[in-house]
Amino acid sequence: MAVSSRESLGGVSSEGRSYYFGLKRSDYLRYEKKTFTAIKIKSVTDNGAPPIMESYVASAQDRVIQPTHRFNIDSAGRIRITPARQHPRGTEYLSDAINEYTVMGKAFWGEIPTGYPVGIGSFTGLSFMGEPVGFTVIALETLEETRISLILEKNNDDILRAGSIEKFRTAFDFLNSMAKSSARILRDMHNQGIIHSNPYLYNYGRSSSGRIYVHDFSDGKLAGDISRDEFRVRVFNDFRHLYFSTFNSMVQGADPEQVELIMRSFKLPSPIENAFGVESTDGYFSKNAARRIGEDKIRSAISLKNFMGFILNFWNEQNLVGRVLSPADHPSIEVLFEFANSIYDRVGRR
Repeated sequence: MAVSSRESLGGVSSEGRSYYFGLKRSDYLRYEKKTFTAIKIKSVTDNGAPPIMESYVASAQDRVIQPTHRFNIDSAGRIRITPARQHPRGTEYLSDAINEYTVMGKAFWGEIPTGYPVGIGSFTGLSFMGEPVGFTVIALETLEETRISLILEKNNDDILRAGSIEKFRTAFDFLNSMAKSSARILRDMHNQGIIHSNPYLYNYGRSSSGRIYVHDFSDGKLAGDISRDEFRVRVFNDFRHLYFSTFNSMVQGADPEQVELIMRSFKLPSPIENAFGVESTDGYFSKNAARRIGEDKIRSAISLKNFMGFILNFWNEQNLVGRVLSPADHPSIEVLFEFANSIYDRVGRR
């Protein structure tokens, strides 16, 4: 699709690492019963800037400090200091773009609510560490999509500023429904052998019609490309990421103890005890899966208290580094592994 001028588009914007182009009605893309009104080009650099490798200046959004110089030893054994070639946040190798295109395509054609990957490419003449820099072109159903985490962030700001319990209750109820909806999408992906790898709430969006979408398959994996052990661990990690990002979204910008006190004072369900974890679990485990594994077993294994206890051990002791997770590590792993095994038997390596 050729875009001849800005005036020929319905809107142009950038967010983080992507360009967004709204299409004129005559240029809408259609696939079966779906109509796509916008195009997203991902990944470029911060604020939609093309990746000019040699002149990149680190921005305040960068999560790491870019090196400015590199030490080398020449043939005579002397140390030489040379300027370092910096890596812009947000650019990706062409191989990464191909992976996202492949995994996202599998999700889209499997009826997972996501964008439609329409192409991949590379920035002419640009490479980093010997690999070409690439991008993915994705068709979207609407430009009016809003990240769920941004909706919650605004709600939380309003709550803290106005001290409104009604806003708090609205945000809580919204988050509960998002926990279940997002978990259901994640379960459907896993059922098809698709690993997301970063299913945080930030990677879920809601359109103006209320439909929930999932994004960012950059680090995604397919069951057919990985071993059973890796698939089981990645299923566990996907569920863990969503489970805790939901909880963290409720207390973002506030003292968790203060949030807990407010909720207890107004007799709201407590995020510390269960709430979002229950919704995530109910959304993730379909009735068939729950019956197969046993609802009581799921309930007792995947509680927020159990899950948080295990994660603390996971991070503090690093007792899982260098070895494969096993059900003996924690009952919540046993439940998820049992589920993951049944999926892998159906869609994994033959």
